[in-house]
Amino acid sequence: MKNQDPETLNVEEVAALLSVATGTVYEWAAMDYIPFLDLATNKKQKCLRFDKDDVLQWRESKKSKGRVNRIP
Repeated sequence: MKNQDPETLNVEEVAALLSVATGTVYEWAAMDYIPFLDLATNKKQKCLRFDKDDVLQWRESKKSKGRVNRIP
């Protein structure tokens, strides 16, 4: 089923956006490492959705500034 809200992403779309496997996205969500919405009605099912802006801000926060000085 195609996602109707362009600002809300499913696991597959987040995985593609971040160039990681879908399993990685599920792991990160289970660890509360990445911001997500859990729309499941019980704990046995997963119904994860991600706010696109939140994911992009989270990705930006993970960027390294890089080293200012060269290591001798």
